Amino acid sequence: PVGSLPLALDGDGASHGAVAAAMGSGVFAAMLAGLPLGALVDRAGRLPVLKATAFAGVAVLVGLTFVHGAPGGSALLALRSMAFIGFMTAEFAYAGDLASPDRAVSTVATLGMVGTLTYASRPARALAGAARAR
Repeated sequence: PVGSLPLALDGDGASHGAVAAAMGSGVFAAMLAGLPLGALVDRAGRLPVLKATAFAGVAVLVGLTFVHGAPGGSALLALRSMAFIGFMTAEFAYAGDLASPDRAVSTVATLGMVGTLTYASRPARALAGAARAR
């Protein structure tokens, strides 16, 4: 649903500026929420935040299926980004906790590399799938 949101908002008659604002709201929400979510992870614990943000992320994706208009799209994308950042923060902290003290940094760095490669490879995998479907 996230990738098709600009088309849906355009179909609802939103201006190009409103579509851009809706898509950018997630970036700003992620930047603003990072430190408070890190404090929440430290205070509430890694697993509770992992579970809560995973549930919130799924709920937001379901909500994006039904949203109409730029304000609703902006709000849900902001919530999606906050859930994503909260999940990643708790995930990295949990991985650091599981590693021995002398391997914590390399464990977190490896997790970050795997995540980055996964995100970077997604467009290529989507294009390959579309090419096979033809």
